[in-house]
Amino acid sequence: KIVEKFHRDPNLPANSDIAQRTFLFDERKIQVVYHFEDNRITPSSREFYLPVLTGDQAQQLTMNPDMTSAYQVDSYMTEPKQKVLYDMLEGLLKAQEDSVTAVRLSEKETESILSARMQEELNAILTISVYDVARNETARQHRQELERKQMEEERIRQEKEKDYLAPFLARHGDPPTLTKEQKKKVTEECLSDMKKRLVDVANIIQSHFER
Repeated sequence: KIVEKFHRDPNLPANSDIAQRTFLFDERKIQVVYHFEDNRITPSSREFYLPVLTGDQAQQLTMNPDMTSAYQVDSYMTEPKQKVLYDMLEGLLKAQEDSVTAVRLSEKETESILSARMQEELNAILTISVYDVARNETARQHRQELERKQMEEERIRQEKEKDYLAPFLARHGDPPTLTKEQKKKVTEECLSDMKKRLVDVANIIQSHFER
């Protein structure tokens, strides 16, 4: 089945200007629908029934009244003569042949495009962007290293929060080992801080009793 649609040709009467023609191959029919005439709610139409021709009959097509039927909106319109209908049928058969050829060419072109596209996809060499951190190995390693450092820094921070001496060691540059003088200084600072905390606690308790 092939359906063709056409725009209105203002140079032709509406009942002679084809709006749509349909080639029904299985049913061996050609349907023609014309454009709407002014002040009409239905269009005129015509059907041609194609006989099965064999042998010598296939060389020459003959026209008879049983091969066509029509719906004419204007009841005063007279039926075209057989010669006119024969010429119309010949033109439609030629148009049908051209349409089939065009469809086959379109199908071949589509198959060619799909085949070329498939080959391109099979032979595609992808270039990984430096911004594609999921697939770029260098970027991935760099990201993993940053994540490792962040985790290590977080671990050290949490350990320092648990370590009572960490704030006092930080005052001395957080050295890996302490000299004798540094140990003495850190001890004095710790004792001083503890005394201050005890005094603060005592003051808080005293204030509660005085209320």
